[in-house]
Amino acid sequence: MTRLILASFAAAGLGVVIQTLTRASVGDLETQATLAWNAGDTDAAEILARRALVRDPQSQRAQEVLQQLTLHSPQPALVVALEVLRTDEQSPVDQALRNGETALGQDLLRVAEAFWEEGLERDPNQAVLRARLVTLAGIRLDPQTMLTQLLEMPDKEDLHSNLVLLCLSGFAVDTHGAFPTEVQLRWSLEADSRDVKTRLALARALMLLGRHQECRQILEVIPDNESAATLMAVLCSINGQPEAAEFLPAQPPRGYEADYFRAAALIRARNGDEDGAISAWRNAVLAKPLSSSLRAQFCDALRNSGNTTELRREAAALDQVREIAEVASSEDTVLTPGTLNRLQALCEAVGADDATRLLARVQPDLEHSE
Repeated sequence: MTRLILASFAAAGLGVVIQTLTRASVGDLETQATLAWNAGDTDAAEILARRALVRDPQSQRAQEVLQQLTLHSPQPALVVALEVLRTDEQSPVDQALRNGETALGQDLLRVAEAFWEEGLERDPNQAVLRARLVTLAGIRLDPQTMLTQLLEMPDKEDLHSNLVLLCLSGFAVDTHGAFPTEVQLRWSLEADSRDVKTRLALARALMLLGRHQECRQILEVIPDNESAATLMAVLCSINGQPEAAEFLPAQPPRGYEADYFRAAALIRARNGDEDGAISAWRNAVLAKPLSSSLRAQFCDALRNSGNTTELRREAAALDQVREIAEVASSEDTVLTPGTLNRLQALCEAVGADDATRLLARVQPDLEHSE
């Protein structure tokens, strides 16, 4: 899969087919690539150097041409391709880790993800690769995937407290937290415009920032994608646009259940179906129990419906979720036994079963305990 992704980058923008029917030797290709570089024809130099490397991955002259290309007109895909060509004594898993880090350094999130996932396929017990995927999900504003990746860590591995706290705080990202992420996501899309996951993450960030027109423009270029359609339904329903129902898929896409039910709740409320709206809000909160924004909107809906009994219960849960976010987001938080016990109790109280299981696996910091 990674090679296919890199191949798509290599093909993009070249626009020229080598017009020769003869099968040139590696030496001829190296010479032609060097001559093309010296003549300033960078497109031809890249094509010829790549052809030489296909024939002989150890071709030093071809690698030198590509290195010159990256120095004078750096292209993210070229930098990653050169890293992949490096041969040493590293294991395939170590190579996957290194290649992924190179791709991430070039803002190629999709390529980094593919390298690390391939490494995990070779060795599912590699905690360092899974930790990289957790961080990547955080960049994409996807705390649910972060939580899933952390729970899939090998039992023998100690969970890094910083990753756990980052995951818990990710459920409460607001406009303040979305802004720096938006910048990084834009850089990634500039490097790889075909990265759908990153495009969806950017749309979510723009929605959090209240920049709805930009969000819509980002989503409109993702055709036939139920996740994008779900976010579009949310966007339209927030703005009270009647076409929201037309975007909502028949079933919630995986990973977008909370968004789906949020849109459904707003659509039903607009149509006067108060009971249906309340039911949808319940499902949204069940799908993402640590989301303070969903809890707050659910409380507003309950308040408007006059359901005081359930409102009292959900208002208490909202306070608990906000406490979780406050503790997880604080730079001063240390996961001492007392802090861990408190977070576990709060997560259990609001029905965040996966988060409760995650915290149960964390080794407390005894050095800073009282």
